[in-house]
Amino acid sequence: MKPTRLRSPKLLVLGLILLSVVGFGSWIFLGPLPDPSQAGMRDLARWLLQRDLVNEPRNIQVSLVNRLQAELEADFDLPSQRRWSESAHKQLLRNVVFLGKVWFQERCRQYQELDKPARQAYLESQLDVVSHWSSLENRLSENQPSTSDSPASSSTVRLFKRIETWVEEAEGEQRQQLTQVIQDATLCSLATDDLAKQSMDVRRDLADRITSFLSNANNDVGSRLQLEPSHYNQLAANSLVLMEAWLTNRAIEFQSLTSQERELYVTKQLSQMKQWKLDNLLEPAGVGQENKPQQSSLDSSIRLLSRIVPHLNTWINRAAPAQQESLRELIQHFQTELLKNQFRRTR
Repeated sequence: MKPTRLRSPKLLVLGLILLSVVGFGSWIFLGPLPDPSQAGMRDLARWLLQRDLVNEPRNIQVSLVNRLQAELEADFDLPSQRRWSESAHKQLLRNVVFLGKVWFQERCRQYQELDKPARQAYLESQLDVVSHWSSLENRLSENQPSTSDSPASSSTVRLFKRIETWVEEAEGEQRQQLTQVIQDATLCSLATDDLAKQSMDVRRDLADRITSFLSNANNDVGSRLQLEPSHYNQLAANSLVLMEAWLTNRAIEFQSLTSQERELYVTKQLSQMKQWKLDNLLEPAGVGQENKPQQSSLDSSIRLLSRIVPHLNTWINRAAPAQQESLRELIQHFQTELLKNQFRRTR
């Protein structure tokens, strides 16, 4: 996916003009609001600045999502300064966040209705929307105090955190469906995005999220998408980018442990690696091998380590000086423990 330039809809430009001329309080005299799909730019701005969209009917919320998504894809710049009232600005930001939730739920519902050949392209188009939506929220949040404990300040990461919360809030069949869509969207992103273009802070945040996703995913992850050879190439490249970030995170934790704690820590991390089941994601089955037996978790871990060995010295050398020794020692512990496990199995 190509990086998206920060853009936002012309409704914000018009809203700025109206508010600076007549003032927010005067908007109550402009008449009732039309359906968002039929609204002009002035009325669409009124929807976002005047109304608490949480209280609107679902069909209005979905209509606003569809209209706002179309405007987000238009080539219009944000004004350099915002002149609307503080209360209107806060309402606008709350509405943008809420419409993000409606967008997520509605697009997940639509995704479930698609046949397998259509899913990859649909997810790619919606991942583009994530970038637009995150950019809009990021610009609206400027000069607002940060509430994130994450090392990554990326608005996209903030949206991902919010999506995780929305999935946790769902129940029953809806939660299962949302979880499947998140799994497929994560795989789609890894198969199309170049994560090497992200900052190391963002990579580190994403690395832990994605490895958690892999640990909790079923064996059918990837089976719902129709991936091409180019997708597997990007998956392989991104796996190295994320593995470097994941090892950096683990090295920081490893550095603060005692010798006894380190041994238990390495065992726990290797146990997590065994749950990732990366072989089917990184290598497509050849003709006639669609039903090939899966490798053992130990073989899979050893194979993963063999993939990253040629890159280890590079990763160690470009790590922060304070982390280089702990990263080197952690890798050595991983290698030693895997060899022990292999030896135990062959006895």
